[in-house]
Amino acid sequence: FLSTDKDKPRFWNLFNLIVYVTQDCRFHRFITRLFERATPINVPPLVYMIIANYCLLSNSYKHALNNYDEIYRRYQHPLVAMLLAILYAQIANQRYTNRKQNLLVQAMNYMEKYQRTREPEAMAEVLYNTGRMYHQIGILSVAKKYYERALKETNPFIEKHKELLDLKMEIAYNLHVIYRQSGNKSMARKMLYDYIVV
Repeated sequence: FLSTDKDKPRFWNLFNLIVYVTQDCRFHRFITRLFERATPINVPPLVYMIIANYCLLSNSYKHALNNYDEIYRRYQHPLVAMLLAILYAQIANQRYTNRKQNLLVQAMNYMEKYQRTREPEAMAEVLYNTGRMYHQIGILSVAKKYYERALKETNPFIEKHKELLDLKMEIAYNLHVIYRQSGNKSMARKMLYDYIVV
């Protein structure tokens, strides 16, 4: 069906789900050959992320980085900027990586681009994702500040759809982990009781 219905997003969503669940390399080869044809195919722009996502799933970080970078240069989408930031941070965290500082600067640069281009209504999400990146690279004091700002962020739309969009439990759990690691057990317990325990 992908050969005939390439312009329909629901088929791409289904295909991406199949690739994610099965993690079969034949799908990756098929999609790579489809995109490398001499004649350009008419697909929604972010469909190209399927290849990058597959590389990320298979721990081929450098291939994923090249694919995401090409996608970002073409479309300037905030989601791709966030994925690039997280990917640079992940590569910097690997044991045998050279020039870790340069990679971390790149990660922070893309996270800033994500913050600038994401809609203002998603500020809690932006702050959470930024805090999560700093948490991942081990800069806990900065991560804590972003998490605390995200906890204070309010939005009427998120309040209306709290069960789907509210990130307060995830943020509180991450703050709980930071407090517990630093030895502040009372604040760690407070985060659990205030935001997570029902």
